[in-house]
Amino acid sequence: MANLTFTQLVAQANTTLEDNTSGSITPADVRTMILNMLGTMQPYYAAMNIGTTPVAFSATTTYVTLPYESIYTVTTPAWSASITGTATRLDAATTRVTFTTDVTLAANRVVDYALFKDGVITTWVQSQQGTGTGVPISISFSAITTSATPNTVYTVRVKTDTATALTHYNTTFVLENVPLIGS
Repeated sequence: MANLTFTQLVAQANTTLEDNTSGSITPADVRTMILNMLGTMQPYYAAMNIGTTPVAFSATTTYVTLPYESIYTVTTPAWSASITGTATRLDAATTRVTFTTDVTLAANRVVDYALFKDGVITTWVQSQQGTGTGVPISISFSAITTSATPNTVYTVRVKTDTATALTHYNTTFVLENVPLIGS
């Protein structure tokens, strides 16, 4: 069962499932086509979270990977994940990323959350100013990213304008397959 793009599925259908006037379509051709369609549309995802119990985190002025309390779910063979904060897309594909967190930090301190792909910062960065210890702020972002190579590693990293204590809760990091139209 292959995870193909829609363009690849159409090409496969046109190649193996012609009009069959000669009787050349076999049960194996039909079975392969159906299995590839299911593989392409099957939802695969990884999700990590920090629950409702606050978790302390020491932030610095350089980006550090945000760790999680638990792996909510991982569907194989497309994903692997670790509570250290890494999610690895094991095949080449398009990924939808959703990150949300509630965080408290000292008033007037700035916190940045960024999506990193294979250790490189992406354009998806959210910044917010703290409102005081015990006063939560909510931060979230969604992203669509494509990788032509397997084993792409995603992390959400955090930094602050000065070393400061953060408290996270209600935090989720969800990554999911997006079926492709083109190659």
